[in-house]
Amino acid sequence: SSSSCSTQHSIIITKGDSQPAAAAPHPEPSLSFQAPHLLPNTSPISPTQPLTPS
Repeated sequence: SSSSCSTQHSIIITKGDSQPAAAAPHPEPSLSFQAPHLLPNTSPISPTQPLTPS
């Protein structure tokens, strides 16, 4: 059980570190491309809008 917990925490820390690191070199383009894919708020900007009502 202890091992499982340790692994979970390790993964979370690695993920968080990776996110800011990738956005550091080019946060503008990174966010633009990821926003429409991860955030539904940008649906209107992305081609996903016509797909939602469909």
